[in-house]
Amino acid sequence: MDAMTPVNTAPVGRAGAWRLALLAIGALTLIRLAFLLFTPIELDFEEAQYWAWSRTLAWGYYSKPPLIAWLIRAATEICGNGPACVRGPSPLLHAATAVAIGATGIALGGRRFGAWAALIYATMPGVAFSAMLMTTDVPLALFWALSLYGFVRMRQGGGLGWAVAAGLALGLGALSKYAMLFFIPGVLLYLLLSADARRALGWAKPLIMLAMGFAVFSPNLLWNLSTHWTTVVSTAETADVGNPTFDFGHLIEYAGAQFAIFGPLPLYLLFEQVFLGRQSTALSPPDSYRLVLCLSLPFLLGFLLLSLATRVNANWAAYAYVGGSLAVAGAMARPLALWWLRRSVIVHAAIGLGMYGAILCLPLWPQLPFNLSHAVERRIGWQTLGQMVAVELAKEPSLRLLTADRTLTSDLLYYARVPPGGYAAWSPGPRPASEYERAARLQPGDPGPFLLVIADDADASRIARHFSIAGSAKEVTVHLWTGSERHFQLMRLQGFMGYAP
Repeated sequence: MDAMTPVNTAPVGRAGAWRLALLAIGALTLIRLAFLLFTPIELDFEEAQYWAWSRTLAWGYYSKPPLIAWLIRAATEICGNGPACVRGPSPLLHAATAVAIGATGIALGGRRFGAWAALIYATMPGVAFSAMLMTTDVPLALFWALSLYGFVRMRQGGGLGWAVAAGLALGLGALSKYAMLFFIPGVLLYLLLSADARRALGWAKPLIMLAMGFAVFSPNLLWNLSTHWTTVVSTAETADVGNPTFDFGHLIEYAGAQFAIFGPLPLYLLFEQVFLGRQSTALSPPDSYRLVLCLSLPFLLGFLLLSLATRVNANWAAYAYVGGSLAVAGAMARPLALWWLRRSVIVHAAIGLGMYGAILCLPLWPQLPFNLSHAVERRIGWQTLGQMVAVELAKEPSLRLLTADRTLTSDLLYYARVPPGGYAAWSPGPRPASEYERAARLQPGDPGPFLLVIADDADASRIARHFSIAGSAKEVTVHLWTGSERHFQLMRLQGFMGYAP
């Protein structure tokens, strides 16, 4: 029997298990969409930034490939520019990812296996959190799962159409986030370890997959070339480890975050199967199990080691849990592991629902613990400030917004509804530090007028010295429902004389 031929692990109830999984995924998705309508948490500055990008569609932006902006533009064209519409694609894309993982599981081990793989992903605590936000990790996970599905079908004897489909997903994933390119070394590692896969695939299908992926991704490469590799340089700077510290605290922090994202039991089962040699018979051994591990484990372990040298963001290896969900579902072949797995899925779903309920109740409990209060306050109050700024801008139609901070710019462009061309970015450095500075850098000789919005008095005075006319500063205060206040300076400026001291 071919190593990738599906194995029926449960002759009774397979179709019912898959239907139940689809119903559960659908119910979770509806709950997550409803939550977005009522959440008191305003758009994070990165979400607002992606919205601002979506107003001017392009093949690339300063720090990210373009697909996130395209998705937001499509969503807002359908249902408007409210926060729920900006975030609306996230729960839908996560649901599609779960279904794609389930379809891969069906191809590898039957419907019951696919159902468990889909549910493990759909109920992940990290997915419950991610579904509240619109980030680049969301489409990345979907196209990673679709690429894996297409590759599995290629491996099982599918025609060249599956190579084209896998390549299309690969290219779209790279347009979502450059981390999609890690899929290629994962597949190469698998092919290196599996002689059966090399014989079954030959050379034509993998090359067609790569060629299709490159064709889809190439417009972004050409855009980068025309902008001096803007996104590539920004991504490299983000990933720069700088001065390695070899701090075990970073490793513990990163490892703890992975337990929170995937869940303690799934992560334990993943590593148990690898390091204790308890590979499951639910997947066709050993070839398919090797595939899902090659597309998950190296990235998890790689970032775990990297966390010794620098602080690693918890989401950097989130795509590894696509293959990880399939690997963990293999534990269903062991009765005791299945008993724990079933309860883990239920507990994770409850944790996600509980988190949504707690967030909805936050305004009723303003005296929050310090750490939680700080996290909440970063994501509230911007709508109020945006409304204040919009009123000031409306007083003088030619007045343009001027800002010196990417975070503040993002929130104001969204909540004050500043149109493209209605703002300028203070950019004294030798090269842009954000998409705003790249696309709307304040140029010497620009007469204005401008409305400078800034949080620091000293910075307001420093910037005002570069203009021939500077009005008096007006302080505005934003009162947060946590009891804190946020203060900003508003100043009318004219005649920009340049960045020289």
